[in-house]
Parts: sequence; structure tokens; C-alpha cells
Amino acid sequence: MANYWFELTRLTGKGCYAILVAVVLFASISIKALAQTPADVRLVVDISGSMKKNDPANLRQPAVDLLVKLLPEESKAGVWTFGQYVNMLVPHKTVDGQWAAQAQASSSDINSVGLYTNIGEALEKAAFSVNNATDDYQTSIILLTDGMVDINKNPDLNQNEWRRIADEVIPRLKNENIKVHTIALSENADTTLLNKLAISTGGKAAIAETADELMKAFLGAFDQAVPSEQLPLADNNSFTVDSSVEEFTALIFKQTKLAPAALIGPDESRYDATIAANDPDIKWHSTIDYELITVKRPLEGEWIVDADIAPDSRITVVSNLNLSVKPIPANLYTSEIVPLSAALQEDGKAITDLNFLRVLDVSTETFYEEERWVDRLSSQLPLDGIYQSELEYFSAAGEYKIVVTVDGKSFQRKSSYTITVRDAFATEIKAKNSDSNEFLLKVTPYLQTLSLKDTSVIARIKNPSGQSSITPLTLAKNDTWNLNYSAKEEGLYEVSFSIDMVDLDGQSSRYEPKPTTFSYPEGKFSEQSTQAEPAAKPSEPEEEKPEEEPKAKGTPWWVYVVIGIGNVIIIILGFIAYKLLSGSKSDDGLEEESDKKPEKKEKSKKKSDKKKPEKEAETAEPAATASSIMAEISDPDEPLAMADIGDDLDALISGSDDEVSSDDSASDADSGSDDDVELESSDEFVAEVDESDSDTADGMDISSDEGIGESIEDELPEAPLDDLDALLADATGSDDDPGEFTLDDIDPAADESKSA
Repeated sequence: MANYWFELTRLTGKGCYAILVAVVLFASISIKALAQTPADVRLVVDISGSMKKNDPANLRQPAVDLLVKLLPEESKAGVWTFGQYVNMLVPHKTVDGQWAAQAQASSSDINSVGLYTNIGEALEKAAFSVNNATDDYQTSIILLTDGMVDINKNPDLNQNEWRRIADEVIPRLKNENIKVHTIALSENADTTLLNKLAISTGGKAAIAETADELMKAFLGAFDQAVPSEQLPLADNNSFTVDSSVEEFTALIFKQTKLAPAALIGPDESRYDATIAANDPDIKWHSTIDYELITVKRPLEGEWIVDADIAPDSRITVVSNLNLSVKPIPANLYTSEIVPLSAALQEDGKAITDLNFLRVLDVSTETFYEEERWVDRLSSQLPLDGIYQSELEYFSAAGEYKIVVTVDGKSFQRKSSYTITVRDAFATEIKAKNSDSNEFLLKVTPYLQTLSLKDTSVIARIKNPSGQSSITPLTLAKNDTWNLNYSAKEEGLYEVSFSIDMVDLDGQSSRYEPKPTTFSYPEGKFSEQSTQAEPAAKPSEPEEEKPEEEPKAKGTPWWVYVVIGIGNVIIIILGFIAYKLLSGSKSDDGLEEESDKKPEKKEKSKKKSDKKKPEKEAETAEPAATASSIMAEISDPDEPLAMADIGDDLDALISGSDDEVSSDDSASDADSGSDDDVELESSDEFVAEVDESDSDTADGMDISSDEGIGESIEDELPEAPLDDLDALLADATGSDDDPGEFTLDDIDPAADESKSA
């Protein structure tokens, strides 16, 4: 390496030397930025009376006790409690064995007897009443509360105190470089103020919705305040201890709370709480929820945790071989980029030996919900030993986790960080109560560079009827924009906000959050995505059954009736046209046949006339014959009754081969008339077909009156099936199968050829 720089200097002169000096200076500055600063942690715990409800099991005590045990030696710490007054529970001092013992004993004095919630004074005493923050320590305050700013029964005094915290206390904390990490232990906590405290000072804001989540929230804040170096924990619960590790601490959260945990060493020795009691190099602290194990001078090799491990378990180490990562911000806005710098240090100095760096595998993993991104930083060797990258995965609001890992084959190191990504503004809509039509529309700014008095917010509200109204929101004293809205009709409402921003430098811009919806009554109507018009997006049932969509639009039932009647009329008109054409053809054929056989025709007529008076004596009215029916149908000048047409149509379509009884003929004779014949069924029509109408049907010779005349003398016997088949064949154009009548059957050319 030295020879390389000597040769480069000889060839390029003094200019190269200047560049070399600049590179060395830049590297030294970067390494200094990566150097870990000792932590100064100040716990501020709410003991107001409302904590009896929100933390009935007083889980604040074990949470504080765990944080005290995790604090590294040579750091500083102190504990304060507050209600109406502020008390220093544990003095602010350098952490050592004596301080830790005092803190653990004092944590049992945490209670819920306070009258008010004096957040402002608690912050001031914890931050400024003791030694001021210096560059030698990174000072952090972990604030736990479940309520609002409450110092008096007079709400105006409480509001003035809120304003004082925002305008005076927060700027002072920021100037002193004191980070405030907040934990809200209730949905009634003033999250607006707690978020403002955290974001303004670079801290983390968390919400523990239940007391069971309090431990996790405390641990998350502690990780931000005291970054620790860890060993990766494999899927089989194993971790590797190298020769540089002087001490490791295993924090094991248990899935099965009552089951004890154990450690198995590289020599397969088993360590548990009983054995640890007699081993001076092992400290073992057990609770229902976790086990905290510290091992000094551990054996080199693979260790295994024998337990059902829960998330957030970790193995931290004390070693002269450290993974140092430049501090990562706890808060981001969507689409921001995170610059990342990391180096492996030995005795506080970055390792630059290229032969050593070639062995390392350095990577980052970014997690968000179900997504995971991996960046390999060691693809290029850094001459200064500092690996750098830019993370660009923060396009959506939410909680992200970044893990930096170094695998040196014989050793491993890991550092973890959490980032909260937010939009520039938060929007919220909630009803005053479950039965009320009064809603509060609220916009909360997360940007800390806004000129709030110069920024304006308007809301466009579309009601269920599709009518829209535009209303400005009012800036409240707690730095949020609010609008009280009364819902007039039931249904789903869509709200779009438009924000004209002005920052402290006077620069203007516009921001439009994603539209949101609410329903009245609350919960009765399902919310839909508002990226498009709600009506344009069918619900899931409509997508599965699109054929039901016309019913949803309310198509009247009578439309289907009209369509059906129209189809019937079309069929009837077609049938009339067909009968008119076929009737005229039949008459022509009968005339030609009568010319050829005048004698038989005359004879048949006489016989029919002779028997007719006898039949009239038996019945009150003459029976309708097939010839009279066909004459009426074929006569264009004679009006047809609708019933006649319908019955004729039924007779042709049915194509029945059944014989008609004499009783059917008699009933037909009773209902028939010479002037207007109504055929009630296809069977009656077939029974009354006489020889005069069918003697030329389909070319068949049935002109003989023998048998037919005699049957008339009886009680209207059955009509010959041959005549019926001929008639049906003539109507359908098929000798085999009458089939079903359609408009395509009306073919004048075919009829003419058949007649010929």
C-alpha cells in the first residue's frame, strides 16, 4: 500500500499529495462520526391516578427494572416520576453496580397516586435540573404517560401550559440536542403533543395500546437511546462467540412463559439458573416473561439457547471488535432517502486492511410488513474501511426495520434500527359518539418546518347523493386543523383535503393527502377505496355475479312482460301470413280437383246435406267443421278472433298424434258457430277436419265420402289419422316430423312448388 502511494506521488507530483491529505482528513472525520457516544438516559414515568386503570398490574415496575439492568456501565442514567409534582426517584449518576442496585430497589416505589399530569415540568426537571447535556454523552429522555397536559381544573390554564410546552420547552430541548422518546399508554393520551415532542427532537414515538405491550415499547425506546452491538441469532437459536468477545448478555423472551430457559455451551455443558447461582462468571435473572443472562469470559464457539424464543430476543456483546454504524434517524417522511455508513472497528479505529476486508460479507436488510430488501455493501472494498449505501425503500408510511450484518467467517456482528415513516400530514375523521351524526375532521401536521399561521386547509366533502361542499378548517390552539361536520343523510361520505403549505422561509407548496371516507351511521356502510368514484367500483358480490347488476339498477317487471307479448304478436302475425298464403293455395287445388271429379264432389255434398238435419235435431247448435274453419282462416275479408288464431297456432305447433274422442267433438259442437268459430285446443281442431278440406292435403286422395259420411251420422267419430297427418304435413312442410313452427317456414316459393 505504501509503495503504491509512493509511486503515485512520484509520477504526479505534489498535487497527488494534496489529494492524499484530503482523503485522509475526510476518512478521519467519517470515522469520528461513526464513533459510539456513551448514553445518558433519563426515565420520566407518569404516576397519575389514571394509571390505575391503564396499567392495573403496574407493569411499569418490571419495565423500568429491565431497562436498568440493560444499561451499560459507564453510561449515565436517572429516574423521575410525576403527577402534580415531579420527584427524582433515582439520582442521575454514572451507571455502576451501586447505582443499579439502588435503581432496582427504587423501581418498586412506582405507583399511581398522582393528582394531575404535569408533563411540562417533568420534562424540564429531567432535562435541565441536573448536569446539562454535553457532547461527551448522547442524552435521551424516555417519557411514559397515559394522559393529557393537566395541571389544573381550569381548562384555559391547561391549554396555556400546552402552548408553553410547544413554544418554549420543545425548542429548548432541540437546542440542547436532547432526544425525547415518548410512549403513550392509552388512546386518551395526547398523541399530538407526544408526536410533536418526538419528531421535533429526533426521538421515537410509540403507542402501547395495552399494558402487555408496555415492555416492547420501553425496549424499542431503549434501543434508540442506547444502540447495542449484537450477535446474529440463527433459526436454530444458535449464536457464535469469537475470541474478541469479553462478555455477552442474552435477553430471551419466552413464548411459553413458565418454561425455564437454558444455555448449551460449545463444550455441550448446560447452564441454567441453578448452576449460574454457583458460577461467578454468570448472572441469571428470571421472570415470567423473560430471562436475562450475562456470561463473562465465555467459551469460544457455538452456543445454543434451549428455549421457545419469542420475538425481540437478542444477544448483545462487549468486545474490542465492534460494528459501528452512523446514527440512523428515527423519523422519516415518505420517499426520503437514508444514507448509511458502517465500519468494523478494532479498539475504536476503523479496520482498513484490505486483506481483512476481503473476507467480510457486509449487508443490510430492510423490512416493511411482508417485504424485504437486501443490499450487499461489500461488493466494493472501501479504502477507508467505511461501507456506504443509500436506502430508498421508504415510499409508504409505517414502521421499518433496518438490520446491518457483518459476517467474518470466524465472527459475526449485527446492529438493528427501527424507523417510523410518516406522511407530511395525518388526517383523522371520527364521530363524537356511536349514535351521533356529528363528526370531527382533523388534520395534524408532522412537518416541523411549517409556518402554521400561514398554512391553510380546506375539505371537499361529497355526500351519499353525490353533492359536494367545500369548507375551510380552523387552526386550533393545539396546532391541528379541525372541522365539525353534521351528516344529514345516511350513507358513505368521501372527504378530500387540500393543504396550501408555507414553510418558515416563506416558500409555498400544495399537498393533497389521499382521500378518505366515513359512514353515517358509523360502521353501517362499508368504506371503499377513494382513488376513483365509489359508484364506478362495484363491490365484491357484484364482481362475482355481474348478471345481477340490472336488478340492482331496478329494471321494472313490466318491461319483461311487454317483451314477451311482443314476441307472441310477432309469432301470431307470422302465422296469419302463413295461413293466408297456404289457404289460397289450398283453394286453388280444391277447385282444380273439383273440376276433375264433379260427380264425387256432388255426391259428397248431397250426403252431407242429407244427414245435416238429423244432426241439428240432436244438438242445439251445429258443430264447426274443418272446412268452415279453413274457410274463415283463408278468407282475408273475414276478421279473425284472437282466440281462433291462438288455438290454431296451438294445434299446428303441438303436432299431437292422439285421437280425438267423440265427447271432444260434442263439446266442440256446443261451443262452435257458423259465423265465429273458437277452437279451444289442438285436439278439437283435429277432430273436425272433414274430407272437403283434406282431400288434396300433401297429394293424398281422401276425396271419397265413404266412411266419413257414415261417421257423421254417429256421434262425431274420430277423425282419420291420415287426414291429420296430411294436414300437419302440409302445415310444416315435412312428412316425417311436423317439427316446430318458425317464421322461416313461410316460403311462398316452396308453397307454389308444392301446390303444383
